[in-house]
Amino acid sequence: MASSQIVRRIIKTAAAGPTSGPYSQAVQVGQTLYLSGSIGLDPKTGQFAGDGVQEQARQV
Repeated sequence: MASSQIVRRIIKTAAAGPTSGPYSQAVQVGQTLYLSGSIGLDPKTGQFAGDGVQEQARQV
């Protein structure tokens, strides 16, 4: 019987904002990519970027 090994790769990039919890930005397992959610926070203030969804979506 052939043995196969599934490779899990943690993905972290400085191009994305920091995570707000103890989780990875993304994890690749085999050919599947699992992404974490992001919210529209201003990285300088830690507050929501703007009052509406449009401003917050631009931040992400």
